[in-house]
Amino acid sequence: MALSPVLIVGAGGSGGKTLRSLRQTLLRRLRAKGWHGDIPAAWQFLEIDTVSVQSREGFPADLLPPEDYLGLVARDTQYRGLREAMQQRTPSAIHLGAFGGWLPEDTEVNIAQGAGQYRTIGRAVGLTQLSRIAEKLSRSYARMTAGGAAAELKEVARILSGKSDQVNDQPIAIVVSSVAGGSGAGIFLDVSEALKSINPDFAKTTHTFLYGPDVFTSVPQDLRDQIPANVLGSIGEIVSGVWSPGLLEQQPVCTKPRAWSPGGLPDLGLGATTLLVLRMQKEFPLLIRSKSTCQPASP
Repeated sequence: MALSPVLIVGAGGSGGKTLRSLRQTLLRRLRAKGWHGDIPAAWQFLEIDTVSVQSREGFPADLLPPEDYLGLVARDTQYRGLREAMQQRTPSAIHLGAFGGWLPEDTEVNIAQGAGQYRTIGRAVGLTQLSRIAEKLSRSYARMTAGGAAAELKEVARILSGKSDQVNDQPIAIVVSSVAGGSGAGIFLDVSEALKSINPDFAKTTHTFLYGPDVFTSVPQDLRDQIPANVLGSIGEIVSGVWSPGLLEQQPVCTKPRAWSPGGLPDLGLGATTLLVLRMQKEFPLLIRSKSTCQPASP
C-alpha cells in the first residue's frame, strides 16, 4: 500500500488522546524498522480543544509537541463575553435562525478548562475561533507539503517496504472525535469545513472517525449525564446535513472557513467517509459522500 501525506486532527479530549497514542505507537514502529528521525513531516498531527493548555488527564501516552496543539480558549475568557462577541459579528436579522434553540444564555462552566460535557458550549467556542482553527490547520498543511517532506516520505516507504516509489502525492485528512462529549462533539463539523478551506480536495479525501456513546461505559455514571443529549445532537446534525437538498450536486468548495449550518441548509461536507466507532472495534458507516455547497469565492 502506498504511503500518503496525512493530516490527522483530533477534536476534543477523545480525539486528542487518540492522536497521542497513535503518534507514540507509529514512532515506535518506525524506529523498530530503522527510522532514526521524528515523525515524518508528511504526517501531521493536530489536536484542537477548548482547553487552554493540553494536559495528560491520566492518559499514559506522551503529550503532543506544543506546535501540534491548539487551545481555543484563553485562560481569562468568560462564556458571556464569548457569546456576546459571536452575536455582534452576526447580522441581527439572522440571530433567531442562527442561535435560537441551542446557544446557552450563560453557564457556570469555566470554558478555559473545557466545555464541561456541554456540546452547545463546545460549538459556541468553535464558532468564535473558526479563523484560528483554519490558520492552525494551514500551518500543519504547509509543513506536510513543504519541500523535503515528499522525499522524506519516500525514504520511509523504502525502509518499510523496500520500495521508495510506494508513495501517493494525494493528501488525506483524518478527523477523530467523540459524539458524546462537549468540545469534540461541538467542533468536529466545523473542523471538517475548515479543512476544505485549506485544500478543496479535502472535500473528497477527509475521513471522519467518531467514538460512539458505548465507548464511555467505564466512565462513572454521574459524569455521563450529558452523553445522550450530546449524541442525539451530533447524529441529528450529521443526518440533517446528509439529507439537505443539493448535496449530491456538483458544487463549488469553500475557500474561506465557514460554519456548518443545521436546519436543512446544505453546508455539510464531511468528506469521503464517516465512521462511528463502537466498542469491540466495531464500526459502521454514517455517510458515504457529501459535497460542500459554499458560494464560490470572488475573483
